[in-house]
Amino acid sequence: MENKIKKKYLQDCMVVFVFTAILWILQLYMISTVAGTTQDHLAKTVIILAGIIAAAFVTASSAAVLVHLKKNQTKIYTEEIMSCEQN
Repeated sequence: MENKIKKKYLQDCMVVFVFTAILWILQLYMISTVAGTTQDHLAKTVIILAGIIAAAFVTASSAAVLVHLKKNQTKIYTEEIMSCEQN
C-alpha cells in the first residue's frame, strides 16, 4: 500500500510540475506577443509585470497544492486506492 501511495504522489507531483512549466512557457510567449504590439515603454513594462505576477500567483498556488499533497498523501491516496480497488 505504501508503494502505491508514493507512486500516486509522485505522479501528481509530476503533473503539477509539468503544467506549471507549460504555464510559464505560454505566459512568456503571451507576454512577448502582447508587449510587441505597443511601442510605449510604460505599457510594455505594465504588460510584462502583470504577466509575471499572474504566473507567480499560479506558481504559488501550485506550490500550495504540492504542500497539501505532501501533508495529506496517506489520507488522500489511501481513499483513492481503496475506491479503485472496490470497483
